[in-house]
Amino acid sequence: KMRNKLYVAIAATLMSTSCFAMDFNTADENRDGKIPKDEFYGTLSAAGTYSYFDLNRNFYLEKSEFRETDHAYGLYNGWDFNKDYRLDEGEYSYGLWSNYDKNEDGHWDNNEWDDAGDAGFWDM
Repeated sequence: KMRNKLYVAIAATLMSTSCFAMDFNTADENRDGKIPKDEFYGTLSAAGTYSYFDLNRNFYLEKSEFRETDHAYGLYNGWDFNKDYRLDEGEYSYGLWSNYDKNEDGHWDNNEWDDAGDAGFWDM
């Protein structure tokens, strides 16, 4: 358990450093000033964030792979849409994306992107 916490701490540190730095314009693939969930999913895949949390490399995220202090820990059960007690990459990306689509318009604008960065998901 201690080793898992160490790995998650390392992943969180890596995600907050420039190796995961990504700006809004990079994620906005079609340059329309909005990031729908499909573009966001591609952004997360390109950054490799899901695989950094998947400590046991079984292609699912279990709650134990998050620390209680991680922002996603408190949202985990709501993101587990099929209630199988693990998140696949789609559940993780959609859960994260929908959490910051504050006006529920189906897109992130630059402010919503910045809000997610303020939560520590990546360095803005």
